[in-house]
Parts: sequence; C-alpha cells; structure tokens
Amino acid sequence: MTFSSTTMTVASGYTLSIGGDLDVSASNLTIKSSPGQGENYFYVGESGASPTKYIKYTQGGALEVKGDIKADTLTINGTAAAAWLSAQMATIGGWTIGTNKIYSNSGTTYVALDSGTTNEEYAIWAGNETSSSANFRVKRNGDVYLNSLMILD
Repeated sequence: MTFSSTTMTVASGYTLSIGGDLDVSASNLTIKSSPGQGENYFYVGESGASPTKYIKYTQGGALEVKGDIKADTLTINGTAAAAWLSAQMATIGGWTIGTNKIYSNSGTTYVALDSGTTNEEYAIWAGNETSSSANFRVKRNGDVYLNSLMILD
C-alpha cells in the first residue's frame, strides 16, 4: 500500500480493512460506511445536504437509489413498487409488453391490444397471432368481427 498527498493505492491481490467508520469525500462525491451508526450503512453519491443522485444501503436492509437505474437485465425477487415504470419491452405475468402493444399466449389462445397506427389494422384481437385471421377482432374505427355470437337469456 502506498500513500501520497492525494492518493492511496492498494496493490492487486491485497485487501484494505478498516476497523471503524469509512468516510471519503471529494468535491462532488461521498463514500461512507457507518455500521451501527446513523442512517446509512453504506452510501455512494453526491456530496451536500440535498444530493440528486446516490445509492444507499440502509441499516434496515433496503437499497435506495435516487436517479436512473440502467441495466441490461434487472431481476427483482419479491414486490416492486414504482410511481412510474417505463420499458420498451417487458414481460409481466405472462403478458409481453412491446412498443404500442401488449399480448399473451400463441395460436388459438393469442390475445392482443395494439395502440399503434402502422402495422395492425385492428386494435384488439383474439384467437390468432395474425390480427386479420383472428376469430375476434375490433378495428380502430369500432367495427367488430367475430366468428360466432351466442346470446343467452
């Protein structure tokens, strides 16, 4: 391990152990570890009283992120709550969410809702992955097409 006036270097293959709190600050970044003290167990983020971006692991075991999360894959095992969720593609409860379209299953059990205006003539369809071949379909103008209708009293 080497020290200079501005740098601490730990060589590859070595571990730096700190027996107490860790608090590293720079002009726009704070890294803090305070096991058993205060609000934060581990914090990395902007310095100052009102940071706009940070990652915090709290004593209660919660991971708190202020700012965007960007990941190729994000897996959440448990409950996820969000005030706003934005995704270009996703799968939720067996439904696939695509650009302007939500759909599920395949073949005769296929169901879709399409809010786009280019690729599909129909806004809602069921019974076939091709909207114009589906047993039930609704055009954007409200016209309904179905192969059979049963009215019970």
